[in-house]
Amino acid sequence: MNRDSLRPISLRSKVIITAVLCLLIPAASALSLSSYWTQNVLKRQAIDNAEASMDVVHQYVLTLIQNMIYISNKIQFDPEINSILLQNKAFEKSKSQQRDPQIWMGERKIGQFLDNLLMDDSLYITLLLEDGTSMTNYAYKSMNPSRYLDEAWFPKLNELTALETFWVGAHRMYMQGRPHSLTIARAIKGPFDKPYAYLIISLPEEKVRKVLQTYDSNQQIMIVDSGGLILSHNDSSKIGTALAYDESELYVSSKALSFGGWQIVSLVPYNHITRFITQLFRSIGIFQLILFSLFVILIVYMMDRFTKPVLKLARLASKIDSGNLEFRSHIKGRDEVGILGTSFDSMLSRIQVMIRQIETEQNLKRQMELEMLQAQLQPHFLFNILNSIRINSMSQGHDETAGLLLSLSSFLRMTINRNNEWVRLEEELETMTHYVKLMNFRHRETIRFEMYCSSDSSVFKVPRLLLQPIVENAILHGLEHTGGTITVSCWVEEEHLIVAVKDSGKGMPREEVEQLQSGLADGKHKPHAGIGLTNVYDRMRLSYGTDCGINIESTVGFGTTIRLSMPISGGGEFDVQADARRG
Repeated sequence: MNRDSLRPISLRSKVIITAVLCLLIPAASALSLSSYWTQNVLKRQAIDNAEASMDVVHQYVLTLIQNMIYISNKIQFDPEINSILLQNKAFEKSKSQQRDPQIWMGERKIGQFLDNLLMDDSLYITLLLEDGTSMTNYAYKSMNPSRYLDEAWFPKLNELTALETFWVGAHRMYMQGRPHSLTIARAIKGPFDKPYAYLIISLPEEKVRKVLQTYDSNQQIMIVDSGGLILSHNDSSKIGTALAYDESELYVSSKALSFGGWQIVSLVPYNHITRFITQLFRSIGIFQLILFSLFVILIVYMMDRFTKPVLKLARLASKIDSGNLEFRSHIKGRDEVGILGTSFDSMLSRIQVMIRQIETEQNLKRQMELEMLQAQLQPHFLFNILNSIRINSMSQGHDETAGLLLSLSSFLRMTINRNNEWVRLEEELETMTHYVKLMNFRHRETIRFEMYCSSDSSVFKVPRLLLQPIVENAILHGLEHTGGTITVSCWVEEEHLIVAVKDSGKGMPREEVEQLQSGLADGKHKPHAGIGLTNVYDRMRLSYGTDCGINIESTVGFGTTIRLSMPISGGGEFDVQADARRG
């Protein structure tokens, strides 16, 4: 598609788009930042809540297990119970023998001790004797304790010391309605190497599960043993299974218990943590979308009213572009558009007046051009007359007058000639020689003009009449029409052309030199001599840029030296033809 065929976007559309973007970008940025910060805060809060829940469960389970250990210690180290158990070991007899009443009374006493140890059924305590006799705090009809003898872990109790505890973990209970328990076991040995009794304490898993189920259903809290096997879970179907989870979808935290290698593990889905945040910002987004739509409708309506005068001016400008300046907008008002319409109408009126003036000036300009063409013959006529007078003076023996006419003609030619703003340095010095001769004749002075220039410096070009203001200052203000010497030295130094103009005049005090030098630096000229130096410096800056400079040195009674520094690669250029002639 041709780009020229595309319709340009109107000012009203640009204003509306800009206003919408100015609202949309900050709103979107603020929403994104607030979403990010709020999400982090709420996520951190949800994580803290999950960890707080785990801390409560940890403390609860720790209390239960510590209670189990406390009861096991109390039973194992009770002197009366150990005495009865040892007495039972001492009166061992065959199965055909009748049980001794004393043994029966001891077992009954242990049973009563176990019944009185707990006020509820929170723990199931079992004492298994070496001969298979059992004493419990529960009825045999609920669970037969002899079934512990068939467990795979039971033979390991014989390997324990008297102070060790075997952490059975999640154990299947043999009673209806209570399928699992958290069980610990000990071997009661006393002074013997072989146990003479076994202590088994079981905590129904359902008591722990009830606590786990009081928290958020989306949070999984469980007890896991050292092998990663789940001992208790708020979902009973997962008890006895291995712990497995996807870290990319779940936030995992754990806290170790101080026994058996068990730990409390909490799993919370990330989508559950951010669920509330997502809902919150969905509502905020819908609300902002409604407000944004209302704003767009309002801005379009207001911009249509505000830009109508501007569109009228644009149509007027299109008509004027065709060349007809008679149309006017007639837009009034105190606002910017009204002022613009009034100014536009006034401008059209002034343009019509200016066009008539320009037509008149063009006619006058044509007449002046004819006069200027005629005036171009006058300088040539003047130089020819001066040359004729000089030749006549020489023929009559007036050599001094002829020399003055030659100097005047050369200086006038350099002054009037506008064809070339750059001259060779040797031509500039020759012009200054003529200028000094004319000044000597005018003021009847005896001023010596000396030049010391290296051969490689005189071939470079410099701005025409660059040295004239400096030489004039030296004559008028340095020598003060009393005669003296003006010396010009030229050389090349570090890719710069150096021109030093020194006079043997009265000089200047240091304060005046500093004031004059600072005036050149800040562009403020000083009276008298300062004006000429400022003009020279301004021409140098225009010709060479910033890589040039003027340095002033003066001593009272010994004269003043003006040193010009100009880059060789600047406005001045090397004169190849002149250099070839010198070679």
